[in-house]
Amino acid sequence: MRRIQEEDEEEKNKYEYPQHSDGEQISTPITRLPELFLFLSTLLLVLAIWNWVRVEYHGMPDVSESLFRFTKEMILGDLDTGLKIYVFDREQKSTKDTCSNDDLLLTSEIIDAYRQDGVVAMRNVISQDVLETLVAAGDKLVRTNNDQRRGNTQFHSVRVGAIFMEGEVGEAFRNVALEGYVPKIAAKLNQIEVEEHECVDDKNRSEDVFNLRLLRDVFLAKDNGEYVCGWHVDDYGFWPADTEYSGVNAWITLDDISVDMGGGFAVSPGSHNADWNEDAFHATGATPTFPKEGFQNVSDFFENRVGEGTCNLKRSAPHINEILEANKRIYDLKKGDIIFMTRWLWHRTIPFHKSLMKSNLIFKRYSIRYSQGKATVPKGYGTELSVLWDSANAGECLNDVHGGPWYPQVFPNTLKQEQESLMELSRKHMKDAQLILRERRKEMKPYLAKLGKKI
Repeated sequence: MRRIQEEDEEEKNKYEYPQHSDGEQISTPITRLPELFLFLSTLLLVLAIWNWVRVEYHGMPDVSESLFRFTKEMILGDLDTGLKIYVFDREQKSTKDTCSNDDLLLTSEIIDAYRQDGVVAMRNVISQDVLETLVAAGDKLVRTNNDQRRGNTQFHSVRVGAIFMEGEVGEAFRNVALEGYVPKIAAKLNQIEVEEHECVDDKNRSEDVFNLRLLRDVFLAKDNGEYVCGWHVDDYGFWPADTEYSGVNAWITLDDISVDMGGGFAVSPGSHNADWNEDAFHATGATPTFPKEGFQNVSDFFENRVGEGTCNLKRSAPHINEILEANKRIYDLKKGDIIFMTRWLWHRTIPFHKSLMKSNLIFKRYSIRYSQGKATVPKGYGTELSVLWDSANAGECLNDVHGGPWYPQVFPNTLKQEQESLMELSRKHMKDAQLILRERRKEMKPYLAKLGKKI
């Protein structure tokens, strides 16, 4: 009986597991399942490693845009303008590149958007720990100014030249403005390239090498004050470079600023190329209308400057103001978001919503202006510290301004000697220049008062 059972089992196996005539089992898809599984697992692992290599080394040829450091853009809410914030794909850690060949690539969509609109907004560019330190530094400046609120001004706190501050506060601003990805993106957007991507140090600087310098940095805190500056382009106080040179403003929000709350920033996409720009410049007395050699003294500056003032386009050219209002873009911003915009883009401050006017809200922002090293410092009467310290600096290229790193290089890398001299400049020459600035402001005060009465 047992033998019959064994023969039946053997006969059954012939159908379930086919054999050669010598008794060896024939391989079938069913019998090779473990081998197929191992093969597919290995293949998937290889593909995953290859994809990681392509993303990590995105400078390789034929890499699709989806693998660049910037991910697909985020469409914001129900805003009918279809606003986009480009999200930076990065590890959340500090980034302090000095002479790195980290070839930061922006997608063609970002480049095209910037060329057309003159503005793009980006998220996650600043690492979380660096951002938290920057916000803390801003909070400290706000607390310091709580008892120093000036009347009829649009900002609770203003600190020009935050990178020149001592201690941890100054270091927080320097880490963002001079290091990391913010100046690199500004350089890319300004189409600045370095020959063969070589580092420029204090020994091999050349006039033939393109570089980017920090022109002006300003910390600002907006409160519920009703006064705001209307549509404008920055004058020499915020952008001290001759008008033939463009540049990039990196406007960084240090608080969540929603469209519904107000207190933020409006831009007019494409306004930098508008055919009415010359009329708008004359209506506001913008810097392109200044004499080539500048104004010669205080009376020349106030009596011969055209227009009705930087912030007063609504009154001096209401038809252009209407165009800007109809075309305005207001981003719904999260803490750390950055608006990169060209120098000649028209923009304005947004007041808080009426329901929040009696609140104690304060929205912080940090604005950094970058320009090419070959840009020149304006000539004539003004308030620029490097010129007040030595009038010979007027008309000089930013690369050649003497007395210290008034305009430190940030791209393709920072310069060691300049970094080591920042605090020395702040303690010595800059303090001397600020004493002269106080006297100049006293000289300007009666003219400003007279202008205020006219407005």
